[in-house]
Amino acid sequence: MAAAVAAVFIVLSVAALPVLDRLSPPDLSRYHDTSPVVLDRNGEILRAFTVEDGIWRLPVAYGDVAENYIKQLVVFEDKRYWTHGGVDPLALLRAVFQAAAGRRIVSGGSTLTMQTARLLEPRPRTIPSKLIEIFRAVQLERRYNKEEILQIYLTLAPFGGNLEGVRAASLAYFGKEPQALTPAEAALLVALPQSPTARRPDLYPDRARAARNRVLQRVLPEDIAREALGDPVPQRRNALPFHAPHLAQRLVTEDRGMEKAHFTYIDRSLQSALETLVENFAAQLPAQVSAAVLVTENESGRVTAYIGSAGFFDERRSGQVDAVTALRSPGSALKPFIYGIAFQDRIAHPSTMVYDGPSLFGGWAPRNFMREFTGDVTVAEALQESLNVPAVKLLDGIGPARFAAILEQAGAPLVFPGGAELPSLPVALGGAGIRLESLALLYTAVARGGDVRRISYRRGETEDTEARPFLSEEAAGWLTQILAGIERPAGFLPESFSASRIAFKTGTSYGFRDALSVGFSAAHTVAVWVGRPDGAPHEDFIGLDAAGLMLKVFDRLRDGGFEDESSGLKIRGYGDAPAALRRYPLLSLLSPAAAAGGENFRILFPPQNAMLSVDQSGGGYNPVILEAGAGRRPLTWMVNGRPQGISRLESRFAWHPHEPGAYRITAIDATGAHDSVDIWLSE
Repeated sequence: MAAAVAAVFIVLSVAALPVLDRLSPPDLSRYHDTSPVVLDRNGEILRAFTVEDGIWRLPVAYGDVAENYIKQLVVFEDKRYWTHGGVDPLALLRAVFQAAAGRRIVSGGSTLTMQTARLLEPRPRTIPSKLIEIFRAVQLERRYNKEEILQIYLTLAPFGGNLEGVRAASLAYFGKEPQALTPAEAALLVALPQSPTARRPDLYPDRARAARNRVLQRVLPEDIAREALGDPVPQRRNALPFHAPHLAQRLVTEDRGMEKAHFTYIDRSLQSALETLVENFAAQLPAQVSAAVLVTENESGRVTAYIGSAGFFDERRSGQVDAVTALRSPGSALKPFIYGIAFQDRIAHPSTMVYDGPSLFGGWAPRNFMREFTGDVTVAEALQESLNVPAVKLLDGIGPARFAAILEQAGAPLVFPGGAELPSLPVALGGAGIRLESLALLYTAVARGGDVRRISYRRGETEDTEARPFLSEEAAGWLTQILAGIERPAGFLPESFSASRIAFKTGTSYGFRDALSVGFSAAHTVAVWVGRPDGAPHEDFIGLDAAGLMLKVFDRLRDGGFEDESSGLKIRGYGDAPAALRRYPLLSLLSPAAAAGGENFRILFPPQNAMLSVDQSGGGYNPVILEAGAGRRPLTWMVNGRPQGISRLESRFAWHPHEPGAYRITAIDATGAHDSVDIWLSE
């Protein structure tokens, strides 16, 4: 009777299928609701995330599964799979007669397509449910080819606990991708979905082994099956890959679930080696001290390793805080860019003599780290020794607001204490917040010869991104020459004996809260931070300690074949300073008026509190012409604290607003003098 009902249902379903298919399409939402995965540059998993109900359901392609698994699955579950139309009448009738005879059910009559339908829309095992599965199976065969249907099954099949899909099961039980399954491993994964809880190998290894062996003996030739029967059954679950967890979380959170696969430029072998290196380094530090490392390729800006902490699950070190993106004080790590801009502006030369001695800047008297002064030194020596007074003098000549604007235009914004809109001279010594990834971007630009290109984490992000000028090639070459001459910390070979030349700079923040070191070789830039994530001081560690970790990272890059030792740094010799730059002035280059903000330099248009009307044209608003009077070119223009552009020769600048509203316009000249006005735009 049941067989007749099923037969009639099949005939009617096929006849009405075109109409029913339009009215009630199959629900593929469970198939599409897969675990977000973050992949390295070779497609290997860095980290995966469960779906909302806590299930590991990793996406898998039909072609990424071992052929021997597919063959065993089809022979064991549905030997006529490749020829039937979703329902196998012979198997269905056999199941019905077995049930009627009261014998043990060897086969439930469900084809792989019917099982796929049940996985897509789970229902109680009743006769009405079976009829719906039959209809859905025929429907699936109408819409998809055999490989596509199997791919759905391979994604949704249950394998015990919170594992769904052959990829999650293969990684959890065997620590490998399903493409590499052996015959014995494949047989176990064929057997598990029939009874995933009762046959879990980590809980019931004997049952799992017996089920696996039945598959082997039934589907494989005797000699192959005999050999596979001796293979052990895994008795514990492996943790799924867990590398670059901070980056993975960042990418998935930023994407808001729109993408299921996130492709990065991370190299998993390098990432894994550096994670171990950082953990071992931190193990020698106090329990609350952590560390972070970022490795980028100089030419492309691609990030190949990203370690946000010394241990993601280390609560003592606040391991889930991502120190790559956290705002930290850079200490002296910003000094090279002060010098680079001074070189570019022609207010200093590496051989310029500068006085390192007691100096007063508006009531502030900076001192050196060792609290001693050196006297006359060259600018190059001042940078190599990280002397504070010369750096502040040069920043005073550039103007701290202009310096900050240039960094922000390069893609490395600073955050100033107390929410201040414009910086002051202590920026030279770390008196601002910056992210480690922003420091890496700036040093990568120097290594590249002065052009900046944004750092890229996702594959494809840099393909259409052109490099922009940050420093002149000459200034970058001089900086590289100077930084390559900095003495390495104790215990490391001097630069002249090292296998690869590295230019680097360290930084120690006020109160010993942060120790940083950023360096570059011909191929890579490595940025390192060491400190307490809560910002508490740790006086036993300074920038040189971070430099030690940085140099070990470079050693790993070289040992792993990532470094091309035949290529060298883009250095440039500098010789003697021209006559006009032989000595840096003892006093500030700025006039008292310019240093105070400039009585002569001011914005001429728009005036303070102006209310301007703007018209739309071509999908945007017409430009507002900004104009400043007096001042030394170039002029940097900022709107609401963000750089908009530079007037190199003229006093005017065309600003393109995005919407009406209140704005603060700021102009900064080459000496650092600045003026601001508040305006209101309306349509």
